[in-house]
Amino acid sequence: MKHDLKVEKFGVRLRPVDIKDAAFILKLRTSQEFSKYIGDTSSNIENQIAWLRSYLQRENDFYFCIETHFNEPIGTIGLYNITSSEAEWGRWIVYPGSLAAPASAYLIYYIAFEIIKLDRVYCKTVSENEKVISFHRSCGLKQVGFEENAVTINNQKYSLIIQSLEKEQWSDMAKKLERISTIIGR
Repeated sequence: MKHDLKVEKFGVRLRPVDIKDAAFILKLRTSQEFSKYIGDTSSNIENQIAWLRSYLQRENDFYFCIETHFNEPIGTIGLYNITSSEAEWGRWIVYPGSLAAPASAYLIYYIAFEIIKLDRVYCKTVSENEKVISFHRSCGLKQVGFEENAVTINNQKYSLIIQSLEKEQWSDMAKKLERISTIIGR
């Protein structure tokens, strides 16, 4: 969805993705390190550009580039499948070593609960991606579902863990993520 929503805190900014980000996004999504946990992605730049053009026409879908306050792109994150009360967040890829994971998570929840005013946010994570599942759990998300063989990655079926955060839990989680992000951002 074409939008102009930007948020920044802890030296990390979320800004709308655009066609000019296609090469960066493709590099992230096709890297060996990240591609083992995300759905199959074509390595063709024209396909990525076409996907972004399609995305820009969709409603209820916010896709962001995560960048430093020096305008250096370090990842992506999205909030999509938005209804009047809930949304899914994902497309979360952050360069290792960037230390932006807690801050970018804080910012996407801030958008969901403080700007869009949702009641619930959920995410779906490949069950083998234990580091991300553990991160969500440590932030207070509860497992609310399991989708068996829900996604294909490199011609292999994987299951998804569904975790959720209710608006009432946001205040406690925000404090945790603020504390971590402030320490990391120093």
